[in-house]
Order: sequence, then structure tokens, then C-alpha cells
Amino acid sequence: MRVGVVRFPGSTGAEDAVFAFSSIFGCETKVLTHRTEQIRDIDLLIIPGGASFGDHLRPGALTRITPIAAPIRRFARTGKVLGIGNGFQVLCELGILGGALLQNPKLRFYQGSPHTRFTPGKSFLKLDPNTVLSLPVACYAGRYFGNGRTRRDNEEQQLIIGRYCSPDGTVDEELTVNESVDNVAALTNGEGNVIGMIAHPERAIEEICGSTDGLTFLKGILAGCSP
Repeated sequence: MRVGVVRFPGSTGAEDAVFAFSSIFGCETKVLTHRTEQIRDIDLLIIPGGASFGDHLRPGALTRITPIAAPIRRFARTGKVLGIGNGFQVLCELGILGGALLQNPKLRFYQGSPHTRFTPGKSFLKLDPNTVLSLPVACYAGRYFGNGRTRRDNEEQQLIIGRYCSPDGTVDEELTVNESVDNVAALTNGEGNVIGMIAHPERAIEEICGSTDGLTFLKGILAGCSP
């Protein structure tokens, strides 16, 4: 399996992603910079977390004017893409996923490991329906928002593949994180080849992290990339 990890200035999660896919899963992993003009010979593209360009203007916004923006859009037409944390924000800013990630309520930084119920649907994620995982979240702009049309599309096309929930899998508006509309925790596109999520599975892959739920999630991602 060949994995490409995009590293923008400020993408502090790039090293975590490289470690997870190369050291834990043994994937052939290479780093792509914001100056990369072509994306070739990879099976999975990772846009990691962090704060690209220091989150100036708004998280993920400045990535739109980098040389790699157009290659990411081209690759996302048919290739498999996973955006994690800031990577989810980047995918929304590039128009690859619908909606936007807004600042948290009361401008507070959120850190925790909320539960998410996954229903992979047509996405390339291979998990049993209604799998509940506890994954780390750390952000100040993790409030997913979509206008009326976007929300209708999300529901009608079954694009919401992860919703914040209770440990038993119950989804309730009072259990959402950062007041994300419709409890959105993870989203896919119409073709199912792009996934964005605000949580960081690469930070929960060893017992020393306190959980291995991220390992379960990433195994599902890699399974979906297999021929």
C-alpha cells in the first residue's frame, strides 16, 4: 500500500500520520509538500491535522492558493482521500466536501475523546455498520455547519458516515461536539472516495495512547484501499 501525506507549513499532525501508516501498518509512505505539483503512484492520500499556515484567515483557507491544491482536487475525483482534523477543514475549503468547519461555541478550544457511531455506507471505509469508537479530538474550529441544501444532500445521499453519540451508540443533539449540526463527526462525498473527520485516529493506535480505537478505524481505511 502506497500512502502520501500532505504537509503544509503548520501541519503538525503529518509526523503522526507518517508514523501510523509506515511504522504500524508497514505502508510505503511519502511526504508531499505544499509545493508539490503532481500526485502520482499512491493508493491513499492523507491530509493530516495541525494548523496549516498557522490557521491564518481561517483554518485551511490558505491552502487554496498553494501549488498542491489543484493536484489534490484532481486526485480526489477518483483517488481515495482521508482528511483528519485540519485536513477535514482543508477538504471543505477546497470544495471537495460540502459544508464548513466553524469556530467552536464561545471560541473555546475543545479537547476530548468523544464517541462516534460510524455507518460507512457507500464510503470506502470498511467497518461494521454502527461501530462505536472513541477517538481524540483537539481543535478550536470543529463545529461542522452546512446550509439547508447541504444538510439535505448529506441526509438524502447518506454522506454522513460518523455521528457523535453516547457510548451505547445513541445519537442525540445534546451529545454533539461543538454544536456540530446533525451531530456530524465524519463525512464522505457523493462518490464515497473521500472522507473527512475532525477526530484523530492516528493518536489512538497504541495502548500507551489510552485507546486503540484509532487502530480499528485506520484498519478499516486501509481495507477499503485494497484491490
